[in-house]
Amino acid sequence: MTEQFPLSYAVPTALLLIALVLKFPTLVRAWRDPDVRATTLLLSFATVVLVVITPVNIARLNELTGVPNIASPWAYSFLTAFCATGLTMIMRWREEPSPRRRRRMRRVYWIYAGIVVALWVTFLLADVPEPRIYDLDTYYAGTPWMREHILLYLSAHMVSSLVATSMLWKWFPRIENRWLKSGVVCLQAGFA
Repeated sequence: MTEQFPLSYAVPTALLLIALVLKFPTLVRAWRDPDVRATTLLLSFATVVLVVITPVNIARLNELTGVPNIASPWAYSFLTAFCATGLTMIMRWREEPSPRRRRRMRRVYWIYAGIVVALWVTFLLADVPEPRIYDLDTYYAGTPWMREHILLYLSAHMVSSLVATSMLWKWFPRIENRWLKSGVVCLQAGFA
């Protein structure tokens, strides 16, 4: 299993799958609850990201499609969607439902959907004939359009991490539940 699906990917993927399986009965029972759906979506994206970014799956996707490095926009799209879902999940947790919150969450989804489209456009415009599994970012960092592709993903990821950390930092003093407080500390560490 270590050669096909390295332990560094297998352990977090297994933990996320367990969380998703444990959450599934709640989803079935309360599928109309937007918070339950959002939590399930977040866990699903996190699990898919870890499956998609494994080197063996990157190589498989490149081989299956016959397009060198197609796994790049594919993986970055899932990571970007995960970033958007993480931001909106924090908004759901810390703010009461309101039209303002709904508008802000929609805005986050539209912005990140635009980034996903831009990732695919920049990849299609780039010339990346040499398949790179482990060092795509550094190997193509100076090439036209791939440079923008990489910077776009990194910028989107960095902005979501900074915004999430800021939102959690501002929310932390208002939290009274100690379990939630512990969770926010863990999330802050992860995003930072």
